Amino acid sequence: MTIFNKPAYAAGLLLDDFYFPGSIAARHARVGEPRVAELNEFARKIARDKDEHVPLFDPESGGRNAQVLLLLQDPSRIAAHGSRFISRHNNDWTAGNTFAACAEAGLDYKDVVHWNVIPWWAQDPAKNPSPGKRRSLADESRRAAPYLAQTLELLPKLESVVLVGLQAQLAWDRATHAPGGTLGRDLNLYRCPHTSPLAWNKIGSDGTPNRETIIRVLREAARTVTASLTKDDLMDHRSTRTIGRHPRGRR
Repeated sequence: MTIFNKPAYAAGLLLDDFYFPGSIAARHARVGEPRVAELNEFARKIARDKDEHVPLFDPESGGRNAQVLLLLQDPSRIAAHGSRFISRHNNDWTAGNTFAACAEAGLDYKDVVHWNVIPWWAQDPAKNPSPGKRRSLADESRRAAPYLAQTLELLPKLESVVLVGLQAQLAWDRATHAPGGTLGRDLNLYRCPHTSPLAWNKIGSDGTPNRETIIRVLREAARTVTASLTKDDLMDHRSTRTIGRHPRGRR
């Protein structure tokens, strides 16, 4: 086994039963917490409607109280079939890069919720239309299009959306340019490269490393977060401090 998400491991938050036995079950025991309960009912409905494996919203995140939405492409294999959460604590490279970038940008997880324009793993081999032929991201993005606006409706405190990667940006643009489209017109909108290892380590067209661009954009989004906390926030995050972290895991 390999630790791909070293920041989450170091924080004792890694969702991986090899390194932190019981970590995934403990997180799933919290999916009914107030700030994520309605969102997770929504995720389950998508799974039923589309006959797909749709990971849940992470109770460690801001959930419905989030002021910033990080919108990516689609879940990883680890998210879809491992932890079954969309989380910066998953044991994959993208989650690790996202964790590191948010930490450097000062974007606290309690202020953020992570989601995908395609809520299921688009290229799940179990869903291949024929042997050796994968589903296309463009087709799956169109299939998932109605859920984007529905996601925003479940986030009443949202101030900003960060479109992480090209697929998220294309899906957002299609939704806003559709007839009658008003998606996110009152929100602060940011765009940055994807946090996948391929994009993370590239140099942008302006000569700036993608990693630096991502952190800069996340820092701008962090500035839109207000300091107000509701009673639900305080209660939820008090419990997070006591049950959210695991003892030091195996190496």
